[in-house]
Formats: sequence, structure tokens, C-alpha cells
Amino acid sequence: MRKTLLFTGVLLALLAPMALAGGVNINWGAGCWSDGTQLDDLFFACNTNTGSATMTCSFAVGWDQPEFVGIELELEGIMDQAVVPAWWQMGSGDCRNSAISTSANFLSAPQVGCGDMWQNLAVGGLAIYDWGPSLGHDNRTFVRIAYAVPSETPIPLTADVEYYAAQVFISYQKTVGSGACAGCAAPMIWCLRSVKSAELFQYELLSDPLPDGNRHLWWQNSTIPCCYCVPARSTTWGQLKSLYR
Repeated sequence: MRKTLLFTGVLLALLAPMALAGGVNINWGAGCWSDGTQLDDLFFACNTNTGSATMTCSFAVGWDQPEFVGIELELEGIMDQAVVPAWWQMGSGDCRNSAISTSANFLSAPQVGCGDMWQNLAVGGLAIYDWGPSLGHDNRTFVRIAYAVPSETPIPLTADVEYYAAQVFISYQKTVGSGACAGCAAPMIWCLRSVKSAELFQYELLSDPLPDGNRHLWWQNSTIPCCYCVPARSTTWGQLKSLYR
């Protein structure tokens, strides 16, 4: 049920947490929530195996970060029903193995509400995709994503400027026909629990939506209320390093 990506050259030196400030946004589609293409409820007819749904995550820090080196994002999905169906089982050996992927390449994304700090230089990707009993909740999914640049070439971030963080792609493969995985039409809600913006020796934990922003996305007209996800929690540097061993 868990898919773990090992990669090298990624430095997330999350040593000393700082006070909460800044904020996050999430949007269905290739653009960020602040560029005007706002969509928080996506309905998919579940009638094709081609294409994908895109969640775009963005953030703004609460103070200037001249030595920014990376981010860690956590997302949580909650089904309206009691268990995660096969369509959302996307880990190693699952019905839709590798149907979830991520990217930090925003070179062709709209540069309106959000800026592209990465310039396609980030290294990283999907660290964890997990679902069901191992999370302690049969109807939940969990995603952790990490991207970074070398510590020798940090990126300066400006406070209150919104930047693209990462995109999550949910492929439509195995939706219909022979070998299809049941459950595409099952409603659920996705929550962007947190974005950790890391400098070399400290990080800022961002979990509140930006002003006029959005932290939740609905799928197939879910009826789960928007504030249902688990609050963001602090993670030690030792726990984070264990993801990349």
C-alpha cells in the first residue's frame, strides 16, 4: 500500500521550526488558485482511461527566505464511504500501481497568480503514497512530496509572494474496460495539510490557507465538510531523513 521514492541530492535541512505565518493554496487544474482559474470540486465521468486530474499546490512564506532549499508537502484524502476503493489504491502492487505522480516543472504553467521559483531545477518527487488500515483509518489516503535544490545554490524567496510548490497527477488509467479498478465515482475530499518551506537551518510550517485562498478539493461532489482533515503536525529531521534512505 505504500509507495516510496528514493532519490539523492535532495537536502531538506528542517532543523528548527519557526512560528506559523504565510499560507497555502490548492487548485484543480494546471494553474494555481490565485491565477483566477479556481476549481475546488472536480467531477469526472469515469468513462476513459486517458488523461489525468491535476492538483496544483502553491504557498507563500511569512518572511523573506534568502537561503530556501526545499519543501515538503503533505496531503490527506478522505473518502465519503467506509473504505478506500481499488481506484484510489495506487501504491506498489495495488490495482492502479503508479497512477499517481508529481512534478515541480512549472515552465509552461500560467505565471499570473503564482511565480515559478524552481525553473525546473528541483530534484525530488513522491516520497509516500499510503492508504487504508496502515493509516489507522480505512477510508483515508496520505501523500508526502519533497523537492529541493542543492544547498550550494539556494533560491531567494520573498515574503507574501505566492510560488508554485508541486503538482499531483491522478492518472485515469484502468478506469473502464478490461482490468478496470472499481471506485472512480466514489466521492472524496483532498486536504493540503501542510507545506514546509526549508532554509538551510530552519523551516516554516505553513498550514493555513492564504487570504481568499483554498486548502481543500472535492472529488465527485463529496459531502465531507472542508475542515475535516487532520491538523498539520511537526516532524523531526530524523523522521524526514528516513524517507530518503
